[in-house]
Parts: sequence; structure tokens; C-alpha cells
Amino acid sequence: MTDAAKLRVFQEQLPFCAGVASIDLAIDDLGAELTEMFTVVNVVRHGEGPSCERLRVMAPTLLSDTAVDYVDLVPGPRPPGE
Repeated sequence: MTDAAKLRVFQEQLPFCAGVASIDLAIDDLGAELTEMFTVVNVVRHGEGPSCERLRVMAPTLLSDTAVDYVDLVPGPRPPGE
């Protein structure tokens, strides 16, 4: 299944799951944020590709080409698994 198909299935199932849990996806645009998070995960897993382009359209501030500094959000020694 392609990333686009997975996103479509996610978007189709999200309202149903939210309804079962009595969550209003319209409050604070939660549905759009969850879809954005799903897309971010795909970009992290697969890197450049269709999901990356989709994310660039959804949330252009997350993929800034003008970044010149790298900021380590978790400084210190890396766990052996990394």
C-alpha cells in the first residue's frame, strides 16, 4: 500500500475512531493536526518523496529550506541504539 493510500485510509477511519471515543475533531482543528502528524511520521520513516511533498504543502514551516543552524533538541550522549 502506498503512503498516499495509507493517508487516505487514515483520513477515512479518523472520524469513525473519534466518534467512538467521543472526540470532536473540529475543536482546535484536531483532525487536521492528527493528519499532519501522520504525514510527519511518514516523512521520518521514508525521507524525501510524496509524503515529504505533501507535508511541504500542509505545513511549510516544518520544512524550511532556509535553516542554517542545526539545534540538537536532546543534547548529550546518544543511546547505543542510535
